[in-house]
Amino acid sequence: MRWVGGIGLCFLLAMSTTAIAAPERILSANLCADQLLLELSPKQHILAVSDFAHDPSLSYSHVLAQHIPHIRGTAEEILSLRPDLALIGPAQISPAINAILQQHHIPTFEVSIPTNIHAIETQIRTLANVIGREEVGKKLLARMQSRLIQVKLRSKQLSFTPRILIYHQGGYTESSDSILAALLPYVGAEPYTSQTHVSLEQLTTDPPDLIVYPYVANTTPSIGDIPIHHPIFKDWKPEQFMPLDAALLMCNNHQIAEIAHRIMDRLEALEPPKPFIASTR
Repeated sequence: MRWVGGIGLCFLLAMSTTAIAAPERILSANLCADQLLLELSPKQHILAVSDFAHDPSLSYSHVLAQHIPHIRGTAEEILSLRPDLALIGPAQISPAINAILQQHHIPTFEVSIPTNIHAIETQIRTLANVIGREEVGKKLLARMQSRLIQVKLRSKQLSFTPRILIYHQGGYTESSDSILAALLPYVGAEPYTSQTHVSLEQLTTDPPDLIVYPYVANTTPSIGDIPIHHPIFKDWKPEQFMPLDAALLMCNNHQIAEIAHRIMDRLEALEPPKPFIASTR
């Protein structure tokens, strides 16, 4: 049986007709699956995580992955570990390899990259059910939802509607159907532009209130990074630039609540000072 992460339909239908024991030997061969599994499952049930799980530049959950073996995700590795369940990413395993795993009765569950907040909630709920950690999944969801509500309440205290530019290498912007774009209403902001690319000239003649851009710590700057460090920005306030840890952006999962809070912190720092009103007494 092959379970699909976005829906988990085969598993859920089976659950309605017969009791299925929760898997106790689970491995992950995908970075985004790592991050969910590390949150949902006790370490003693995790056989291995992907090679990327221990890399702080890629995985925001690298601390949780300490002391857990890591694998590349080959069929040989998966077969040798004999898991009750293998978590994979989209198109990670070819039909031929998947057939081998099915032949050895090793089920797989696909963890995709959600494109909106509802999909994040569905994915957490479904995977939690699949591995028998429903209550843990509910708590993770409740924590994410609570933090997003907190951000929305904070945004109502802003005295202005900020325009935010999500800026990528070479001047490219975030699409309107992305997770980061979906967070803008939570922080009381609107997108700076609907264009897919912005020029330096546009930024200087019509500056956004905040530029959010991904970065990877301890890496050599590339040509694509140059615009964000252009001399024309020397007179801008430092608060108008917000580097965002690229590891937070890798998987579009429950960590969006952390992203929202960081953006909210920066917007509150940009809040225009309230005018001084002299006392008439």
